Amino acid sequence: MKNRLRGSLAAILTAFLLTFAVVPVSAAAQPAAAVQAEQASDLVSALPSVDNFLPTAVGAKHVTSISRLSDEEVEAIADRLSEKADIYLVELKDGRRTYYIAVDFRDDDAVYLSKLVVLRAASQKLYARSEALASLVEDDPKPVLMSYSHIVGELSMHYMVYRLTSMLGGENLPGTLGNLYRASAVANLNIDEDRLAFLIPILGQLIG
Repeated sequence: MKNRLRGSLAAILTAFLLTFAVVPVSAAAQPAAAVQAEQASDLVSALPSVDNFLPTAVGAKHVTSISRLSDEEVEAIADRLSEKADIYLVELKDGRRTYYIAVDFRDDDAVYLSKLVVLRAASQKLYARSEALASLVEDDPKPVLMSYSHIVGELSMHYMVYRLTSMLGGENLPGTLGNLYRASAVANLNIDEDRLAFLIPILGQLIG
């Protein structure tokens, strides 16, 4: 019950805020911005609880529910999600080096990110991967890393956008929402994220 409440709070907060702000700059500048505001209430009301969500992406596979997962299954799924994520070293404008992480939500295992235990486990493993990579860097200063809280917060933020736009029609959505679906299909997690950056730690705390 506690996980369901926390997940739902995070989902509602994300849905409400992201429909206005987490869009590419080019899309935000379009006249469709007024239409997007009108659709915000529909997006929030259409949002199911995290544990009951069934992504349309797996509909063709005749998935009817996401059953309870054993600890071993959670670990295995999180391992696969982490291993398939792209992690690459970048240099920021201020000279710091860091790792960006890309997670493809079109992957079959990504459906399980709607389970908070999987979302947490995958985020922990992504943090561990970036930490292990940083330990191999011999020259100083070492790369700065996203914290676990940042990773789980930003990952959930991107996933919520993908979920919502997928439910509303995905590739078939016109205008800004269609662009948003395509832009959210792969979550790019980065320490210098500036779109609703204040929301990331809030979600990180909510999800835990």
